[in-house]
Amino acid sequence: MVGINNCMLELYGAIYEGDYNCTKDYNWFSKDPRIRKDAFSSGKSCFLEIAGNDCRNITAEYLEANYDSFIDVLTTKPEGTECKGLYYELDDLKCNQPIGMIPLQLAKFWEKMLPEELKGRDEYPEMFEFFDGDHTNMTLICMVLNDCLENACSFKKRHLDREMFGQVCNQFAKVDNINEEFFDCVYKTHDVTKATCSDDQGFEDILFDKECSRKVMAEKCPESAMVHFDGHWNFALDFFKNGFKGKGESDDAADLLSKI
Repeated sequence: MVGINNCMLELYGAIYEGDYNCTKDYNWFSKDPRIRKDAFSSGKSCFLEIAGNDCRNITAEYLEANYDSFIDVLTTKPEGTECKGLYYELDDLKCNQPIGMIPLQLAKFWEKMLPEELKGRDEYPEMFEFFDGDHTNMTLICMVLNDCLENACSFKKRHLDREMFGQVCNQFAKVDNINEEFFDCVYKTHDVTKATCSDDQGFEDILFDKECSRKVMAEKCPESAMVHFDGHWNFALDFFKNGFKGKGESDDAADLLSKI
């Protein structure tokens, strides 16, 4: 259908990455077909703008001339054999990018937790320029990914660990709220805290006694490194102990979910 699949990938990519302000106004991925159809109908000008800029001319022209009938196909689940037909083919396209984005978001996640001197900004300027300009909506990505893991026809053929992907998303959703100065301070004060603080409440050779470490870090680091200290400490302790299986459900860790 005149390059529709590639055009839909461009649309979904624009939504996930926030390339167009207009995409934020519509619930493109609602599980309710009526709400989803209304989003595509109300967001017609937004969709066509993306198609005009990012899709083949013949595809953009086709969509402009046949928009309503195309949206009917896109949002109306047909009766009959499941996973056969254009509806399912188009619907599964929304799942391509969420899986593909995980390695990149993993790199971004680790970069946030590295001390400044180990980040390698001078060695990899293009990568960090990309990180700095990345506005991927991980909350949306995770919502769509969970839906895909449960319902997408293409995913039903794969043996994917749904729980693992859910846990990874749970951590990635926090990445924009991580205070990088906190982790930089943990690294810079490591030798002092190791010598000064007991480790009965910490984790191996990374974190030590919380209150003792708080005092050392407050003395050695700028005040900005201590913002949401409790939330970051519990998040770090949970992550170092449990990796991506960490739940981050303690009361203090909830601080990390608020805007910093």
